[in-house]
Amino acid sequence: MATPPHPFLWRRAAIATLHGKERAIAGPLRDAFAIELDVLPLDTDRFGTFTGEIPRAGSQHDALRAKLRAAADAAPRDALVVASEGSFFPDPAFPAVTLDRELVAIYDPLRDIEIVGVAIASARNVGSFTVGDERELDDALACLDVPRHGAILVDGERYHKGLHDREAIAALARAAWAHGTQPRIESDLRAHMHPTRMELIAAAAQDAVNRALACCPSCERPGYGIVERLPGLPCGDCGEPTERIASDVVRCDGCGAREERRRNDAYASPGDCSYCNP
Repeated sequence: MATPPHPFLWRRAAIATLHGKERAIAGPLRDAFAIELDVLPLDTDRFGTFTGEIPRAGSQHDALRAKLRAAADAAPRDALVVASEGSFFPDPAFPAVTLDRELVAIYDPLRDIEIVGVAIASARNVGSFTVGDERELDDALACLDVPRHGAILVDGERYHKGLHDREAIAALARAAWAHGTQPRIESDLRAHMHPTRMELIAAAAQDAVNRALACCPSCERPGYGIVERLPGLPCGDCGEPTERIASDVVRCDGCGAREERRRNDAYASPGDCSYCNP
């Protein structure tokens, strides 16, 4: 029996964004499924802003699904819906390092299929600096890689966003200093202002595509992917289980088909063993 065509093939898709995310997401969708991505000019800042002016309600996944619902309400019924959501947080192992986790979701309302791609990396050109003079201002702008990246100047309750020009930023800072306040210079983390974040959004979009291309061997539903990683890879010296990943659990959200796939590594290094290296 011939394999049926992928249900995403030659479909139209819609993304709700005002921040140019379609530039990072359209390529992987087009290359894999010949999808044309339409932009819905909906204000998704109402689901939360990086500056905290509008708090994000719930988790990163909650905000992602809220964006999917908003896009689905505005898109044609037969269109795929795409949404993206980013989050910055301290690395649990190295708290001084900030991580950027980007999620990109593809939702098919006709089949109720939701696939979420993930990309995580150390955040670059991200920070917040209180500046008291022009030298500190220039140091902050250098750390944030302005003008290639956008910046925000915070003066009390006022947020001046989308700044790239050094003289314009300096003028705002001088006005703050004249009133006896020290402004704060921050990264503008909106996607269209932060090209290194846009790179990670593209990686998350590719991950979503890769997950969509993996179809269940039982029911052909897209999204047959890893849902759990199991530790226990044996130590190469003593054979005791370690915390290194030994296998991945793959499952279909449609029919429930499930399998455990052993990883290629036969043994873990003794350096990862709590017995050999307590």
